Parts: sequence; C-alpha cells; structure tokens
Amino acid sequence: MNDEATDDIIGVSCGPAGFDKPIGLIVPANIVSHCENNLLFKVLSEPTDSQSLPPSFEREDAVLNFRKGAFMAEKRIPENTPATRKKTTAEIMAAAKLKSDEAQARKAEQVENEAETPKKLFVPGLDELMRAMPNHIARSSLFAPVAPGRKKIHKDTVLVSRGDAVIKFWGEQLDEAQADVWLQAMHEAIKHPLGVPVTINRNAFLKSIGRSDGGENFKWLHRTMEALSFAMLVMEVHNKDGKTKLAIGRTRALHMIEGFDYDDKTETYTLRVDPRWRGMYGNYEYALIDWEKRMQFRPHQNLAKALQRLVATSSETVQRFALEWLKDKMEYSGRMRDFTDAMEKAMRELERLEIIAGGRIENSSKGQPQAVWTKL
Repeated sequence: MNDEATDDIIGVSCGPAGFDKPIGLIVPANIVSHCENNLLFKVLSEPTDSQSLPPSFEREDAVLNFRKGAFMAEKRIPENTPATRKKTTAEIMAAAKLKSDEAQARKAEQVENEAETPKKLFVPGLDELMRAMPNHIARSSLFAPVAPGRKKIHKDTVLVSRGDAVIKFWGEQLDEAQADVWLQAMHEAIKHPLGVPVTINRNAFLKSIGRSDGGENFKWLHRTMEALSFAMLVMEVHNKDGKTKLAIGRTRALHMIEGFDYDDKTETYTLRVDPRWRGMYGNYEYALIDWEKRMQFRPHQNLAKALQRLVATSSETVQRFALEWLKDKMEYSGRMRDFTDAMEKAMRELERLEIIAGGRIENSSKGQPQAVWTKL
C-alpha cells in the first residue's frame, strides 16, 4: 500500500487467499460527516470486478456497487423501519413532549441544586402565633393520627396526597405529636438561614409544644428527633399540563431534619435543616396553622389536629373531601362506619375551637360520602 496515503486510512481490510494485495479503504472525511445511510470509499487496489469481491465484504444489510476507483456501500433498510417510515403526528407530539419533560426535569433539578445554598426563608403571615407547613406535606399521609406504639415502617412508599404530587417516603409512620415537633423545629430554623445549625433549649422546646419537662418527655423528644432525622422524602409536583413544577430529592433524598446533636451538659439540641426545604414553601404554597388553637385541643383529638392542618391548606371557604380519601390519608385501617363516627367527633372539636363551622357528612353529586365544612 502507498505509504503516503496511510494518514488518511481509517481501516484496512485484507482479502482472503487468492488476493495478492490488501484492499485499503479511505473514508473521505467530508463525505462521512454528511452521510448517514451511505458511505463512499475510495479503493486503492480494487478487484477487477464485483464477482471477485472478498466474502468478508458481502453482508445481508449492504449492497456494494463498484465504479472506477470507488464503490458505494448502501445499507439495506427494510420498508417501514424507523429510518424510512414517516413519523405520525402522535409520534412527533410524543417526542416533543418527552423532550419538554426532560428539559423541565433538568430545570427542576437545577433549581434543587441551587436551593442547597443557605438562605433566609421569608414566610409572609408567619409569627409567634402561627406555624407553617408546606401544603403538599399537610395534604399527605406523612403525618397521620395513628395510635402510639408499634408503627408501620415505610420503604419507597407512595404517600396518599393530592393528584398533582407524587411523594415517596422512607421511615417510621409519623404521628400528630411528631408533627408538632417538626412544626416547632421548622419555626425555630426559619428564624435563621436554612442550612445553618440552630441551637434550641430542650425544656423550652417541650414547653412550646405544650409538654412538660420530665424524664418520659425527654426520652420521647429524643426518639422523635431520631425518627425525623431518619425520615426522608422524594417529591415531584406537576402543573395541570403535566410539566414538572417541583422536584426535590431525586439526586439526594430530603430528610425531615437533616441531623441533630444533643449536648447533655447544656441540655440543648443543635438542629440542621436542609436548605432545599425553602423550595417547598415557594409560591405561598404553605398552610398557616393557628398554634394557640392547636395547643387547646383536648386529649385524644389527633384526628381533629390532622384536619386542622388540612383545612389550612386551602383558601376556599366551603371545603369538601371524599370520605374514602380522608380514611386513606389518615392511615385509618378500621371500618368505614367507625371512621365516620370519629370524623363527626373531630368536626365537633374543630367547631368548638372555631376553626370550622357546619361540619357534616353528606353524599356528593355522584352519591359518594364526603365531609363538608365551612372554614372560619
């Protein structure tokens, strides 16, 4: 082979026995860069006719046409394959939607990464008499009025929530008392840039959630801090058109509390809250919960406390919720008639505290039982 041409040779294929010289192939760069289905090769030492073409060049998916000094290798493409068949409108639209969804997902991921920088969270309407919880958390079954004792352990569980959100959860089922701890912990954290360690006094913290300082409550609070630190979420929220609105935890799971340290000498907790929680409060999508009224609930009124959080997620005056959905959200595993009785009692408690009025169970226009009340 001509040594001067070796710089241009991409591949060399030697013919079988009977060929005195190897067949060197040069792929012209200007053709390769513009051809997808056809490649033009120059033959330095070409066979005298196509009948003497080496078997190694005979392929079922190609036709080799020889001309003087060159041959064209054309791929055989069956009819109606993706390369030749004209795409339907549905396929074009599906491809466009996929591309749009991927772009939205990348944007949401970028927003999540940017949110990891500690910044102050401003929550309009929040003061010492109010606590704030993101709507998607308050509407979900993350916190539920479950009985104390042995609890369900979740692993990659899709929580009950509104249709526009998909929330996956790992950890111990959290109850309403633990919701009080998380609400107060976030209230303390919001006073500082999220992500900056926050120190709280154990006795003062227990007092702020309506509990006395004592041995059993000390142990309970520590177990709750452990449960909240272990609990982690992955959440994706979509707009009405299906586009990703918010995505948190896809690259790194979001913990309810990122971590804590306890100093036994000073009796203080140092909490760390993931700064990505800031994105959960965006666009005014949070419930303001009257803390003074929450501290006034009678004992064993955890269902009413759960409903207080749900009521606060909506600005609508008249609110309606399907009873079946409420039963699932509250992690109630008993009979529907027992849950209906519990709902009646809970609504009376909410009415006593002037959180709602006119609470009742009635059938919807589709004949399904639903809870209805007027938000005060």
